[in-house]
Amino acid sequence: MTGRLRAWLETRAEATPPDFTNLRIADAYQQVTGKLGVRGSAVYLAALNFIEDSLGIAQVEGYFSESLRPHLGSIGRGLSDFGECVFEIRLQGDGTIELVPSAIAAVTGGAERESWSYTLVRQGPTASETIHRPGSAVLAFTAHANPKTPWRGRGRLEASGTGDLLASLEAQLASESRFNPARAVSCGITAEQRKEVSVALSQGGLVAISAGGAIAATSPAGALTTGVIKNETSAAIVALHQSLSAQISSALGVPHDLLGGAASEAGTRESFRRFAASTISALIEIIKTEWALKVGEKLEINLDTLRAGDISAKARAVGSRANAFKNLVSGGVTVEKALQIAGLAE
Repeated sequence: MTGRLRAWLETRAEATPPDFTNLRIADAYQQVTGKLGVRGSAVYLAALNFIEDSLGIAQVEGYFSESLRPHLGSIGRGLSDFGECVFEIRLQGDGTIELVPSAIAAVTGGAERESWSYTLVRQGPTASETIHRPGSAVLAFTAHANPKTPWRGRGRLEASGTGDLLASLEAQLASESRFNPARAVSCGITAEQRKEVSVALSQGGLVAISAGGAIAATSPAGALTTGVIKNETSAAIVALHQSLSAQISSALGVPHDLLGGAASEAGTRESFRRFAASTISALIEIIKTEWALKVGEKLEINLDTLRAGDISAKARAVGSRANAFKNLVSGGVTVEKALQIAGLAE
């Protein structure tokens, strides 16, 4: 790849705001060069998966909610990753609607959002389809938009160098892990040891020969030793990688201890509560707002299913209510009234 072509590809791949063509070029460039960036890092993918799975099990109530429910997880992932997730709205013959996942190729119109129209692209296995739709027929969920380009969303890590640094560190660690151990040989060299050296070289390893002087045929074979030189990754690089991983997951709105970081049970519960109350709730508000604007329906999206996993917290809550009931009865309150006050009445 020539330097001029590489520079052009890098410029298109980093275009802001990224239109559909630039995104495709960026994807092709990353696949060819192997430069996947932060989107190829384990912590980034784990955080996106966590967001997608968490929002995907939320409960939705509304007349047209059945058309939205299968897409909740992908909407959360798209908003967190690229800052946008777009669907064409299709009215069916039976009065229901179908949401068709699409990508924005272009947006035209004036300063008022009602005047916007969209050029959408739907990608198939061997061909793509381009269509033009008015804004009223497009669900355009967007997040973190730049005021200068309010029609396009931005990913949480856009224009951040932290992700690039993490990707570079992971590439370095992966490169070091692929090195074959270097075989050290001290002279003289027997026929068997020469064979070992040849094998090590053929496998891409390094061979160090220490003679302490010229290698002579008279060197005593009994004085020869062989060993393996192991790769030792810098502790500072490992520590920096761990720190950046925590920063990346936090930037995506997922506390790092929810992705396997060390934390107490109470700390994990508090992190999960913050995640549901901030990250997921913010995504839900974006969905509800756009849905009401384009579909004209007020959605109810709750996280009861998501919070159902905190069994220990529920057990403590029931225990507290039981103690309250016991104290009320001991104080002379009737059983029926005590059950009602303690929140145990059906």
